[in-house]
Amino acid sequence: MKDTYLGIDIGGSKILSGLVDIKGNVTEMLCFQTQTEKGKEDLLIRLKDIINSYLKKGKPIKGIGISTGGRVDFDKGIVMYATALLPDWKGTNLKKFIEDEFSIPCLVENDANCALIAEKMFGAGKSYSNIVMFTLGTGLGSAIILDNKLVRGKNGSGGESGHIIIKEGGRKCSCGKQGCLEAYASGWAVEKEAKRLIKFYPKSLLYRTVGQKKERISMKLIIEVAKKGDEFATKLIDKFTYYSAIGIDTVVNALGVERYIIGGGIAEGGGVFLLNRIRNACKNISPITGAFAKNISLAQLKNRAGMIGAAMLFL
Repeated sequence: MKDTYLGIDIGGSKILSGLVDIKGNVTEMLCFQTQTEKGKEDLLIRLKDIINSYLKKGKPIKGIGISTGGRVDFDKGIVMYATALLPDWKGTNLKKFIEDEFSIPCLVENDANCALIAEKMFGAGKSYSNIVMFTLGTGLGSAIILDNKLVRGKNGSGGESGHIIIKEGGRKCSCGKQGCLEAYASGWAVEKEAKRLIKFYPKSLLYRTVGQKKERISMKLIIEVAKKGDEFATKLIDKFTYYSAIGIDTVVNALGVERYIIGGGIAEGGGVFLLNRIRNACKNISPITGAFAKNISLAQLKNRAGMIGAAMLFL
């Protein structure tokens, strides 16, 4: 029997898990809402329940890999820092918790790093040695591979392009700083802006869809109505893609790598519609950044990337 690993991807909105073999093939997938509002202890209990659900099926698991939002000390398996998207998560020693409970080896890594590992091994980064990946979802993650090596930095502090300040004194970010890229180019940021401005666009399709129930506004819905030509939603998407291009421009000037991958739930939902807008925004920033636009591609493994990458930490 092939070696099988359990990959678990903990995001701001969902937990995706599955059994993964050494070729990246996935079986027995499960998906649950993260429900961060219930706190850390509830999340740990549900992690135990998820793992037990696989073990009860009697299939051998050689290791448990966990992909999580936040900055992770890979060697110790500790979440060194997490934003408000995963409250109470800072300081959690996931490696010790899992190994003490199940006596199965556990490795823990940042979610964007895991996604890039998977794309490097099996997806859009397979033929490249130098890659930057942006994961566009509830938050904004990023990861870097240089000369085929993942850039982790001290205590997992490397590669966090989402928290580069792009506007002095700008919007407050989930990390507590002001003006971070994530405060402009993330799902939560666009949704917040949409809820603030929608009253000024009563004739928009987005307004007609949600009415007075602003809580129904989601990035998924904004993309859907923008694809239909809604003016308000298109303005929101254009702002989002502009700031995403600012992030790419920053990395182009710092590293000039050969491949840029756009992944995460927003990229998956937006597809080519979103990719083309990001490429065009890059071309409008500068000729140098525009020259790299053709090197930007969509992730191929979609929402499975973090889960697969977590399992592949053992390889």
